[in-house]
Amino acid sequence: MTNLSRLFVLTLFLLVGARSATAQIYIGASLAHDREVSIGSSYEGTIPISNSTDEAVEVRLYITDYRFSADGYNWYDEPGTQDRSNALWIGFGNPIVTIPARSTMEVAYRVDVPDDPNLEGSYWSMLMIEAISSESIESTLGDSEVSSPQFGVRRRIRYGVQIATHVIETGQAVLSLASPELVENEVGGSRFSVIVENTGNRLAESHVYIDLFDSTGRNVGRFDGSRARIYPGTSFKHSVPIIVEKGGRYEALLVIDIGDDNAYGAQYTLEL
Repeated sequence: MTNLSRLFVLTLFLLVGARSATAQIYIGASLAHDREVSIGSSYEGTIPISNSTDEAVEVRLYITDYRFSADGYNWYDEPGTQDRSNALWIGFGNPIVTIPARSTMEVAYRVDVPDDPNLEGSYWSMLMIEAISSESIESTLGDSEVSSPQFGVRRRIRYGVQIATHVIETGQAVLSLASPELVENEVGGSRFSVIVENTGNRLAESHVYIDLFDSTGRNVGRFDGSRARIYPGTSFKHSVPIIVEKGGRYEALLVIDIGDDNAYGAQYTLEL
């Protein structure tokens, strides 16, 4: 899982007509919007939504809270229910917009940060962008009559854009490491993984790598690993692939770089 960008594809059983089509939309920009702000300030942003088909497409917009854990679970809670949610600060226009054929629409949003001196660190939520099938009863673009309705399978495409607000010069990420594990890959080499939890109050833009040393202390290489956005109260299972020419015992220095010259380190002994 990488939190820098997420595309959600839901397969649902729906009551549909004889025709079947999936509206093709895509987001032509980053799926993570970050802004450093002062308490009581406001800012605006835009999200480009593109329609790659020859017909107009309707798109639904709505806000959810968002959190995840290292075991692969994701939660999209009601807006404003999480302690560090900024969902109720975010406003946008019509919740349903129509994008003309072969066109891109810039959807604007505004974030009003409360004038609350207790705010510090990072606050975030997810703006969901979901295409509405022309055959859906929610659509105003489809046929007025649907003949011979029947049960079928429809794929629903939903993008999630993370909108994160960081109160300037406040808060910090605090990382804890747990459950280190080394497993052999079926295609050769090994993979080292560790669960990283952010117990602080500011987003950690994390990147892991391992410097590996043999029994003589010689550095045999640096192995690049995964990257992830780890919000406060969430966790992620970072991993690093390792391939060495000769098996044996090695000392591994795991580094978690979170930018701004800040890093966490841990040392492990690995049998490769």
